[in-house]
Amino acid sequence: MIFQNLLHEHDVDGLKLFLDSLPVREKGSVFEFLLAELYRGNGWLVQHQGGRGDAGADILLYHPKTPSTVSLIIQAKNHALPLTLDQTRIELIKFEEQSAPLHKCQNFRLVAVNGFVSEAQKLGEFNLLLDGWEHIDKLVSGYDPESCIEPSIELFAHNRTTYEQIKAHWQETDHVAVVQATNQLKKQDTKVFFTR
Repeated sequence: MIFQNLLHEHDVDGLKLFLDSLPVREKGSVFEFLLAELYRGNGWLVQHQGGRGDAGADILLYHPKTPSTVSLIIQAKNHALPLTLDQTRIELIKFEEQSAPLHKCQNFRLVAVNGFVSEAQKLGEFNLLLDGWEHIDKLVSGYDPESCIEPSIELFAHNRTTYEQIKAHWQETDHVAVVQATNQLKKQDTKVFFTR
């Protein structure tokens, strides 16, 4: 693909210009291929299956230590504008009703080239990672297909929520306690104490 040179040069701005300049009918599929390659070059095992009828799962990510289990479902969006609350909600519903049961995975990331409107961010409470260009920038920075054999630590939606809570509390104090549900039925809580 034409974006390979831009990837190997880690040219984030060039990639953005390239994606923005594509004809509308090619924008989605090219972005899916780019994103699949970025994840592959960051140590993930990748199955690209995008297109119509993908059940809301353009890319399936597998950790090399658990290659038969889907770790994360990716839906890629290369829209000219940030995704609205309604557009984001539609993707969340597709994930919950179609791709999660089909792939037996509860971790979902929606990656939009131009991000999301602020009100769409509230949907992150539903085990949904919402990432814009800053996520792609991070993937480009870590892109090393020759030597990267395992992905860096991934904060899934519930982990990211806890992490953000800790960061916010550390602005006020040096001691933080976080209560987080630990099982899928959310019936059991764990208290974790951090001291800086």
